[in-house]
Amino acid sequence: MRGNRFSRNLHRAEKSATLFRDMISVKRKDDREANENLLRRFNRRVLQSGIVANAKSAQRFSKPQSKRDRRTGAIIREQRKAEKNLQIRLGLIKVKSFRD
Repeated sequence: MRGNRFSRNLHRAEKSATLFRDMISVKRKDDREANENLLRRFNRRVLQSGIVANAKSAQRFSKPQSKRDRRTGAIIREQRKAEKNLQIRLGLIKVKSFRD
């Protein structure tokens, strides 16, 4: 039991070390540099590092599906879309336009 707590804490420490290692720092070139330029350089470095992209991909994580499951899901979506378009053409569903 004691070893588990130690290994968990070690894992947390490694995670935080990784976070700080990936921390991005930008220093002023001189005292007169505008804040906007500093912010622009920081944003560029953040985008180039890929931190934001990794965070977004982690948010959208979904369990891996088999090829067969993805295909059946795509077929079902297409069928639903076709059914909805048919109902719209027949006038059974009202479509909101941007002008209304």
